[in-house]
Amino acid sequence: MGVFVYRGPLPSDSDMFRGRTDELRRLLRLCQREVEGYVIVYGGRQMGKTSLLLRLESQLPDTVRTCRLDFQGLPGATPLQVFTYLARRIGEGLPHLDAATTGPVVRDAPSLIEFLGWAMDHPETGQVVLLLEELGALPPGSREDLAHVLRSVFTNRFDSFGQALTRLMVVLAGGIELYELAATQVSPLQNICEPIYLSDLSEQDAVDLVRDGVVSLGMAFQEGEDWGREVFAHVGGHPYL
Repeated sequence: MGVFVYRGPLPSDSDMFRGRTDELRRLLRLCQREVEGYVIVYGGRQMGKTSLLLRLESQLPDTVRTCRLDFQGLPGATPLQVFTYLARRIGEGLPHLDAATTGPVVRDAPSLIEFLGWAMDHPETGQVVLLLEELGALPPGSREDLAHVLRSVFTNRFDSFGQALTRLMVVLAGGIELYELAATQVSPLQNICEPIYLSDLSEQDAVDLVRDGVVSLGMAFQEGEDWGREVFAHVGGHPYL
């Protein structure tokens, strides 16, 4: 028998995207209305967080700009390195900005907030969604400093930069480390965020996922269906294991 393996996130148009339609619909709604709170997407490893964000990014209208950051590439980063990376990625995601020559120099938390205000206040910027993943890869101090900046931006969004920061939406995605950060460590961050929890797939979604994978290898449909149910029973409802 062939073995069906898919590593990494699914492409944004993949037919294998299963069981996250309610979460996707909710994110699309939150990212296109007035910012009344940020969002935290919780979930364990291989639960589809990145796949969900990729699909969200592809389905938002062109009037909403997205900037996705994965902090896995910054192990051991200092707060300044995190702030600089964030500013650089925003500059790349908003090509009308010339952050290298005209934007505020980012050297600490206040200057990062100034940079965000400057970027959002540009007449061509419009609404922006920051998609922040893998904060758990950062050292605790850097993670907490970034969370404090986000909390400050949200709290003062009506008072600074002509309310330009009211058009900045933030979606954070992670696991237990993000839950601990939001619930206990930063003031708490959870008070300003709407939680979306990615649980295990339902039995039918899990069976469909496994069946489609093995059918693509040549297995008969009904055999794939039966095999999917056996896999679901074997892994206790978590097909990614």
